[in-house]
Amino acid sequence: MEIYIVNAVLLTLVGLAVEKFAQSKCLIKVYCIYCFIQLTMIAAFRLDLGIDYSQYYHAFYSISKAPDWASVFQLRYEAGYLILNRLISYFTNNIIIFMGIYHGIMYGLLMLYIYRYSEEKWLSVLAFIVLDYYAMSLCFMRQGMAVVIGLFAIEQMRQRKWYLACPLVLLSSSFHASALILLLYYALSYVNWRKEGVRVAAILISLTVFVFLDGILENVLIGPFERYRDYLDSSFMQGNTFVTVFYPVFCVILFFIVQNRIEDKSHTLDNVVPMIFLGMVFTILSTRHYIIERVALYMTVYNIRLIPMIVRSFYKKEQKWNYQLATICTLVISMGAFVFGITSDRYLIVPYKVAEEQLEHVPMFKFMDKADPLDE
Repeated sequence: MEIYIVNAVLLTLVGLAVEKFAQSKCLIKVYCIYCFIQLTMIAAFRLDLGIDYSQYYHAFYSISKAPDWASVFQLRYEAGYLILNRLISYFTNNIIIFMGIYHGIMYGLLMLYIYRYSEEKWLSVLAFIVLDYYAMSLCFMRQGMAVVIGLFAIEQMRQRKWYLACPLVLLSSSFHASALILLLYYALSYVNWRKEGVRVAAILISLTVFVFLDGILENVLIGPFERYRDYLDSSFMQGNTFVTVFYPVFCVILFFIVQNRIEDKSHTLDNVVPMIFLGMVFTILSTRHYIIERVALYMTVYNIRLIPMIVRSFYKKEQKWNYQLATICTLVISMGAFVFGITSDRYLIVPYKVAEEQLEHVPMFKFMDKADPLDE
């Protein structure tokens, strides 16, 4: 557990020192590179850590030992993940190096996004860690990559650059098919959410979905995909607690409250509203069935930019105490959510090893061959 606390505290303190005291663009670049290295190193050396680690361990060796590309594409994973695995396998069959390269690409893109778009780099890094997105990326490696690519897609959607947004969504979905949910957000972003009737309809539809969620999943979403049906009865997928989802939902509500105070010179924030509303709804639905969080992640991860927006909105040159108070409150609430998250260990990353006794609760792992692929 200590390594995660040190990770969050160290990156936060260094970021604060660089952005608030040094105020050097060059040092900010160095800080982003430092974050990339630290996040990648922790991910690379996490042997037997996380609920999906065994799955990706076996997948890497299966892909690397496949005789040709045709055999690679017969595996059940998405094309982007298969291709990247295969390319990495040409250079190494060491699982640590593989994890380092794969997560290095992921966190390199993440830090590029934060450097390019975030008003408060240190705060975006902190949010990525304390809101469990870092833990998610350690375990759900395919979706972690899809989520990071999805962030770039969202920025292009906000600027109505469909010719860039759509290819980025397709690239994201080549790592995890759930990324296609971003197309729904893109469609809804053209709806006029300032109209009261639209907002009322969105709330009523959301309440209806929450009440009838079991039937919807059983008959509409899960029905055509039989291999996912067991997820509904899996104790691992039963749902998040309201305490776990409190902070992401709290950030969204706070954004709605201070939206008019947030200055965004590049483009309007109006087309962000459907995205964060959808993210909030899906996150609340995940209290019923945890698997819903898979589609919520693409929108709730945008909190790593919303939170800096919210904090910056309190900044006035004549009243800097507003900004300082917002920063302190964010730090206190963030670390509180973080401590709760790592102690509840919903991604099985604490302690720094896999909790193998939990694997029996996940249907897809019940019959997994535990033998080392190198011995086959």
